Amino acid sequence: MQKSQKNGFLKCLTIQSTPSRLLGWTVYAPLRLPLLTTLCAKDTMKYLLIIPIFFLLSSCVAVPQESSLIGQCLELVEPHKLWEGRESIYASSRLITSSDRVQIGPMEKTGVSFVAGTQFKVQGIFRNSNGSYGPFLRVVVEATSGDNKGVVADVPACVPYHPRPRWITNCTLNANELTFNNQVVRTCT
Repeated sequence: MQKSQKNGFLKCLTIQSTPSRLLGWTVYAPLRLPLLTTLCAKDTMKYLLIIPIFFLLSSCVAVPQESSLIGQCLELVEPHKLWEGRESIYASSRLITSSDRVQIGPMEKTGVSFVAGTQFKVQGIFRNSNGSYGPFLRVVVEATSGDNKGVVADVPACVPYHPRPRWITNCTLNANELTFNNQVVRTCT
């Protein structure tokens, strides 16, 4: 082992090793972390711990998107039900759908239903991300008519585990280019 010069913000010991041993470190990542702990300076370890935590937490945050669709009035074509459960990156604690089956965590039917003709206002569009699925847009609406006026919930969009039929027909990441499924909702008259 030789002590290396300060290179950027890393100040570590250089290990002269065979390529096969280096390949072993690359393949067996869990074994590499304790090795880095003993070889690198304390400041470097702070960065090595903070960076992965930042990436993990950033995927849990729903980022509001600006869109010309916010405030748009939509009217149900067919009856829908309200589901409630635990909030997740895929939906808020409420979801409005015509489906009889929802697989987003432990969601349950509430007994609240929305009849065809109930009007909703698009309240917000949020960008979120899942590690294996990637980024997606969630759409949140508020009921503006009917017995359940004021209920705020997500609607089925191009989001993992959302039931079908979806309110959104295209899976884009541009909030201004989202189009609504006219078999589920239509623009208010």
